[in-house]
Amino acid sequence: MASPSILYDKLLSEQEINKVKDRFKDDVEEALDEAVKKHHNMSSGGTPTWLYVLILYFAYDDVWRMVWNPIIFTPLILIVSVFGLIFASGLGPVVFP
Repeated sequence: MASPSILYDKLLSEQEINKVKDRFKDDVEEALDEAVKKHHNMSSGGTPTWLYVLILYFAYDDVWRMVWNPIIFTPLILIVSVFGLIFASGLGPVVFP
C-alpha cells in the first residue's frame, strides 16, 4: 500500500495546491473583514449621524418639557440618585456585572 503523501501528490499538482491555498486565504480574509465591519456596525444601511443631530436640534425643547414634567421628573431623579449611590458606594460592579 502506498503512503498517503504519494496519493495526495498525484491528485493535485503543486501549482493547484498553491492556488487553492491562496483562494482559501483570500476567502478567510474577506470573511474576517466582513465580520469586523458587522461588529463595528459599519454597515451602509444605517441611519446617518446628521439625521440624529437634526432631530435633536428640532426636538430638544419637547424633550426638556417632558423631562421637567413633575410626573416624569420625580421618578427620574429617584432612579438617577439610586444609581449614583450604588456606584458611589462601590457596589456598581457587584450589582451590574
